[in-house]
Amino acid sequence: MTEESSKPPGNGRSPAPAPTTLMPAPAPTPTTETPERLRSRVRWGLVALGVLAVTVGVLAYQNIGDVPVRAFWWEFSFPLVGVIVAASIVTLVIQRLVGLVVRWRRRRRRHDFEREVLKRRRKG
Repeated sequence: MTEESSKPPGNGRSPAPAPTTLMPAPAPTPTTETPERLRSRVRWGLVALGVLAVTVGVLAYQNIGDVPVRAFWWEFSFPLVGVIVAASIVTLVIQRLVGLVVRWRRRRRRHDFEREVLKRRRKG
């Protein structure tokens, strides 16, 4: 038997493992959202919303009279209750939109980071 016939086929090295597209789940950390923590946050959010609603309701009940409203080139009279409720709703909508943008940017950064990690794993 010759020397060449006793060698395994190929270059003598074991084949590289096939790259996987699935990443293992991250280990729980203090920043990982657990179901209990999420439920707690939702409860506190509902409590805060309830307190805000009661406060707006009390203020609205105490201020029923009409007030002049001037916005840009419009001028009209409107019940103060409506002005308070409208301002509260506009504030909540703006706050939600800002939160949405922040979450979208954070998700995009995380996605870019994960893509970069996968790219580096494939190269090295």
